[in-house]
Amino acid sequence: MSHTKDHWAIGIIGEESVEVINNEGCVVACVEHYPLMETARFIAAAPELLAALQSLVELLADDESHMLPEEHVMIGNAREAIAKAKGKN
Repeated sequence: MSHTKDHWAIGIIGEESVEVINNEGCVVACVEHYPLMETARFIAAAPELLAALQSLVELLADDESHMLPEEHVMIGNAREAIAKAKGKN
């Protein structure tokens, strides 16, 4: 599984479904369950959320020797989420 670096947006909105489209206008996802808009907004934000989380992990993990145990756990959780998003776990 690969991921995209495109920005996604909410496209065609119907009464029973909402489409999420990429920069090229291709449908990335079709949301057909409620809450439609909340789910579509979350899916549309996925590439940017992944990029932001990756940047934070890189920044914070530069020097893990000064981290509290709880912070190590949070960085580990973030790495697991990134791996899951990339299909690596």
